[in-house]
Amino acid sequence: MEIWGTLAAFASLLVFAAFLHEKYALKSAAPLTSVALSTLYFLAAGAVGCLRAGGWLYFAAAAAAMVWLCLLRCRKGARLSFPGWGFWLFAVGGLCIIGLFALKQPLFTQWDEFSMWGTACKLTKQQDVLFTHAVTNWPWNQSQTPALSVFSYILQFFGAFAEWRAYAAYDLLILAAFAALLGPLERKDWPVAVPLTLCVFLAPYLLFHYYPVETFSPVYLSAYADVPLAVLWGAAVAGHFGAKPGEERSLLATAPALVLLTLTKEMGFALALIAAVLIGADMLLTRARQTGAKGVRSFFGRPLFLVCCPPAAFLGWTYIAAKAPKVLHIQSTDVQSIGMLQMPFTGLVELFSPVKSEKFTTVMTRMTHEFWAVKDTMLGSGALVCALILLMLAFAALLSKEKKERVRIGVFSFLSVCGFGAYFLFLAFAYIYVFTDAEAYAIVGYERYIGAYL
Repeated sequence: MEIWGTLAAFASLLVFAAFLHEKYALKSAAPLTSVALSTLYFLAAGAVGCLRAGGWLYFAAAAAAMVWLCLLRCRKGARLSFPGWGFWLFAVGGLCIIGLFALKQPLFTQWDEFSMWGTACKLTKQQDVLFTHAVTNWPWNQSQTPALSVFSYILQFFGAFAEWRAYAAYDLLILAAFAALLGPLERKDWPVAVPLTLCVFLAPYLLFHYYPVETFSPVYLSAYADVPLAVLWGAAVAGHFGAKPGEERSLLATAPALVLLTLTKEMGFALALIAAVLIGADMLLTRARQTGAKGVRSFFGRPLFLVCCPPAAFLGWTYIAAKAPKVLHIQSTDVQSIGMLQMPFTGLVELFSPVKSEKFTTVMTRMTHEFWAVKDTMLGSGALVCALILLMLAFAALLSKEKKERVRIGVFSFLSVCGFGAYFLFLAFAYIYVFTDAEAYAIVGYERYIGAYL
């Protein structure tokens, strides 16, 4: 029952992806948009206490969309358009992942799978509520965002909870994000699509595997949020840059991904803001300026809308979490109670203050050393990876024939560096003001957090 229920849920995601492509020509961005909108729908249903009922309505809508696609295909002279190579990556890759995990049935093994990420998926499924609303003595149920556990719930809707299904859900989300990178490729571009697919599949190993290559890597066998966070961050940007100039559909391919990124993990809020600024700046560079009040609203409205998406999603979830049942012993986790919106301002005040705390100085020194000198990736240190990325961007600028394209690359590079600096500080402030002292001084998990941006 477990594998058939998982396949039924996966088929629904494919149907909605095909529907979105036929209606809005999303092509390879359709799988990620389907995943994002589906997750946000279930999250909204859970917020009002109707997660299970909302699920039945969702699958009924998938059946209706399937009937619509069949009628469109059967109509005389009608033919479904090519859905993009990303769609086929998501479809074929998803079937392979579900089949492999159903056969092997892997179990949770890593620490945070038991203390947070895997447990959240189990609570959501077994009680049919958001994990923040679950009846439990678990101390973390108000301190994280719910997107990944909610998406896992979609794949677990039919049948009993199984840990391999949580793994499959996370990897399907990763495949949907990879699919968005194939957006510019047409049917005739298969000689590029195939090796590019292999490259993106191997990319997480370069940044999230820190040991000798002959050792086991849990990159695709993990319920941690770091790899999904990383690929969503890239896919949100690709949703815009993969669209052809003047294609306004890029907004539909980008905005849901930004909201999903914000609700994947608390660090996703910072990444989503940076992505929104990168996309918004490029929109202002590439769109023709229009005259009149309507033209001005159209010119500035879309970038402004994208920049507002992450804060709106974060504040919305903060409101939902505040309405959840209170867990009095949440302080037992020894995490300092400072808000994610308050944290950057507090950190900047101390950063520019002549008097800094011992913890602030130690953490900043340790993180700076880690960035320049420690091999946190298979490629080398974070500084080396940043240098390689900038070198690739410089090479792209040299290959560009038009001045306008070189300007776009220059602005993208500058804002990316600024974004990395902002993210680095945001991470440092999280260690200083949110993490426990033991975790902060050891900068626990630094390579995973910084790897998401790289």
